[in-house]
Amino acid sequence: MSSIIKGLGIGLFTAGILFTFISTSNSSGVSKTAPNGYELVKSEELKSLQAELSTSKEQLAQIQLDLEAISKENNTDEQVEEFDDPSSDQIKTVLIIRSGMTSTDISSILEQTNIIKNRKDFYQYLEDKKLSEGIQIGTYELNSSMTIAEIANLITK
Repeated sequence: MSSIIKGLGIGLFTAGILFTFISTSNSSGVSKTAPNGYELVKSEELKSLQAELSTSKEQLAQIQLDLEAISKENNTDEQVEEFDDPSSDQIKTVLIIRSGMTSTDISSILEQTNIIKNRKDFYQYLEDKKLSEGIQIGTYELNSSMTIAEIANLITK
């Protein structure tokens, strides 16, 4: 996701600069007779271009700051909470499914928290039943006594 936001920011910045140069080359304030491939621009237009460039740089910087904030937020948020019930041998977990998580990510988390024994089996079950695209963002209370089918049914409602 971060590469998409970076790409979008860079694309907008580049498009703004290209649009500026294209629009100024067609304006009446540019002299086509400048030596060595240079173009003469009125000082008013130069100030306008510099202001537009500055604004574009500020927008790009803000996009980068937003991207860093999102990255830090995603890295610091807990995705799983574990708690043990001393009265039983089953493991209980709260699974938080966030936007962008894949069935592979979820399978790995469930295996790491000992809710399922084999992440590949859970992943394959989701694929075989065509449930991978139906995974819903949310918070789910799971325990190790649940079957793969029960877990899949719960997170794909």
